Amino acid sequence: LPILGTWLNTVSENLSNGLSIYSSGNILVDKCVFEGNGAMGADLDNHLALKAKSVIVKNSGFTENSSTGLSIFSKGNVSLYDTDIYKNINSGLSIRNIYGSGSVTIIGSGTTQRDFSQNGSKAILINSAGVVTLKNISAIGNGNVRM
Repeated sequence: LPILGTWLNTVSENLSNGLSIYSSGNILVDKCVFEGNGAMGADLDNHLALKAKSVIVKNSGFTENSSTGLSIFSKGNVSLYDTDIYKNINSGLSIRNIYGSGSVTIIGSGTTQRDFSQNGSKAILINSAGVVTLKNISAIGNGNVRM
C-alpha cells in the first residue's frame, strides 16, 4: 500500500463526465486526477441543500476533458487549493454560487503558481454573490477570456 497521504485517485477516459456529485452536504475532492473524459472532468453540485454547504477541491488536476474541466454549483463557500486545470476543450473552471452568500477562494500554496492555461474557452468563470479571492494563479493562452 502507498504511504498514507500519497494516494492518488485517477478518473480518466470515460465516455461522459468523469465524476458527477449531486449532494445536500459538503463535498470534498482531494488528490484526484481527471483527464481525457468525454464531457466534464467533474461536476460538483450541492446548491439544493437547505443550508449553504461547502465545496473543497485540493491537490487535484483536470486536463484534456472534452468539455469543462471542473464545474461547481453551490450556495456555500467554494475553495480550490493547489489544483491545476488546463488544456480542456471548453472552459477550465466554472463556478456558480450566486444563490447564497458563499465566497470563492482559489489559492496556490507558497510561491507555486497553479496552471489554468490553454483551455479552449475561458480559464476561470466565476459567478458569485460573495467575495472572490485568487492567489498564485497563471492563466495563459486560453481561447477567449483569461480570468
